[in-house]
Amino acid sequence: MFSIWHAKVGILFIFMFLLFGCKQEQDANGTASGSICRGEYTVKDSNGLVRQRFNEYNSSLGCLTDPVPLTQWEKSSNQRFDKKISCTPQADLPSMHLKASGNYYSYRNSRIFMELNSSTGEAKRLIIGEMPDGRLSFNRQVFCYYLRTDVETEPTNPFDYGKLLHLDLELSASSDLLSPQELYNYQVNGNDILLHKLDDNSEIDWTFCPTGTPIGFCDYLRNGNEFYFPPDPSAAVQSQLRSAAILIRSELNMTKISTQEFNSIWDSSINSGVEVGTSGYLSAGGKWKFLVNSIWDEPFFVGRAVRNYMRRDPLQPFMPDLAWASSMQFPYICYSSSKEITFADGSKGKIYGTTCYNNGAYSFISD
Repeated sequence: MFSIWHAKVGILFIFMFLLFGCKQEQDANGTASGSICRGEYTVKDSNGLVRQRFNEYNSSLGCLTDPVPLTQWEKSSNQRFDKKISCTPQADLPSMHLKASGNYYSYRNSRIFMELNSSTGEAKRLIIGEMPDGRLSFNRQVFCYYLRTDVETEPTNPFDYGKLLHLDLELSASSDLLSPQELYNYQVNGNDILLHKLDDNSEIDWTFCPTGTPIGFCDYLRNGNEFYFPPDPSAAVQSQLRSAAILIRSELNMTKISTQEFNSIWDSSINSGVEVGTSGYLSAGGKWKFLVNSIWDEPFFVGRAVRNYMRRDPLQPFMPDLAWASSMQFPYICYSSSKEITFADGSKGKIYGTTCYNNGAYSFISD
């Protein structure tokens, strides 16, 4: 009985020695309470795509690891790769790198950058913003683009839509959760490309000004109450405000830059800025100080038909009817209007048509 008791004590002593000895060794090597843990880290696949993100942190039990959600850019990049999205070469324009320049809405200038790769039909776009605290923020996108010139005669409301540039953002890799497609007319003018988004401006009047527009635009409407408008502005002021609003919505002019300049701003923004769709962006307020890009506001079914036309789907051989499409000059603002006329008997009436505003002058075309 005595020997059995001593044996148990000996075993217990050995166990405690090993336990505390092990604990001391862990503390000395920094793997327990005084540990230095990895922090946030990622796991990439063989293609360099981030597939998992973790956060390793210190606790009284040593380093613990929790999973962290992927960013929107990482998730959408994986989805684009997994779905095997491929683009089509676009021969109508050579490959180029572009920077927003010379816009009426000057906040866009030097804040939107785009790469068009004609050999693959793939594009990259970087949109640079500013956080409320002044820090640089950005949204990056990789997507297919399509070029097509309207040479067909549409069976309904035939119209010459000219040269079209379609950004197929629906299947893009993007920092932003919402990335709908965009459609522009384009003109090449030397080193400049003039883009005009085909927005539906039929219901835009002089009271419209995009939310968050900085001082210097739509200033006549500013009095601290966004739901109040100055009473009865003159017709000239109304037309000026409406034209400005449409330019802010639709104009995007760009100029060619070098590959080196594009790659430099792309890399530096990613390395030093706060990316949309990340936890850092949300913790910093989750908004930009000013919005520099807007959504093409086409009805969904019209947008789907446009997408099929631009992708040369044989079931959509002509452009769908965009009754509100404006003239292709830049900037050239057209909208539905009416004109008062006097008949031969002296009575008055109205005729309806389209009014276009260009370089300070109006022209009217009856329906």
